[in-house]
Formats: sequence, structure tokens, C-alpha cells
Amino acid sequence: MSTLEDYNYYGDARTHAAWARKPYTITQGPTTKGRVTVTFVDSMHELLCENGIDVPQEMELLADWQVCPICRGNGTVVDPRVDSSGLTQEDFDHMGLDFEESYKRGDYNITCPACSGRNVIPKVTFPEDVQKCVTEWENDEAEYRQQQLWELQMGC
Repeated sequence: MSTLEDYNYYGDARTHAAWARKPYTITQGPTTKGRVTVTFVDSMHELLCENGIDVPQEMELLADWQVCPICRGNGTVVDPRVDSSGLTQEDFDHMGLDFEESYKRGDYNITCPACSGRNVIPKVTFPEDVQKCVTEWENDEAEYRQQQLWELQMGC
């Protein structure tokens, strides 16, 4: 990673949300009963099987829908390539009035990478043994992403 701007970009929560992989996808929902259909990605399903947890790759579970913490329920965010290092009045003065107006109008907004513009994200209620494996998978994924960031910082 060559610049402070790169460091800020790769450390931005919006960038992390775009990179994040989930151990499952929500293929249907929410229903009126608060249930969703969850499909485990292959590596997650394999981890469950390796731990002796016999569950189908697709199952219906309860879920609470929470306001997305990345876009705060707006469905869009400013593209982190534009402002991940922060913008000051000096930046707006340097870039000109057109940039400032465009920025404030939302011309640099993108669909939220965390909720895909839905404004909410599911908080799925897994059985305890499945939740333990989901947490393990998510922790491994977060560690992998952190290693990627370190590699970028070292210029790889």
C-alpha cells in the first residue's frame, strides 16, 4: 500500500462490507412469520458436516431484520473511493463548487454493499451448534481479510 489514502480506503467499513463473504445467503424472506430461507455456502456446509452437525444445505430459520449499520437504513453510501480519507472544506474549495454540489446531491453514492440497498440486514437465529460453526467461519474469514490488508500495506 503506497499512500495514506489507500490505507484509509482499505480500512473503511464500506470497503470491508463490499469484500465480506457470508457463510450463507438469504434466498427468500422475510415472511410474515419472520422466517427466511438460508442456504449455506459449500465451505460452510462442509464445516458443519465436519463437526458432525447434520443439517440440510438449505433451511428455514427465524430472523430479525435490523437497520443496516453501514448505510443506517438509507440503502446507499458515498463511494469510499471518494471520501474514505475524509473531506474538509479545503478539499471542497480545491475541487470546486460543482464537486461539492454533486457530492451533497448524492451523485457519488453507490448501493450499500452490506444490505444491497434493502436498508435492513437479517439477524438469523441459528441452532446453538450451528451458530458456533457460523461464528468460527466468520472469524476465519475476518482473519483472512485482515491478512489481505496487511499484505496490501506491505506492498503486495
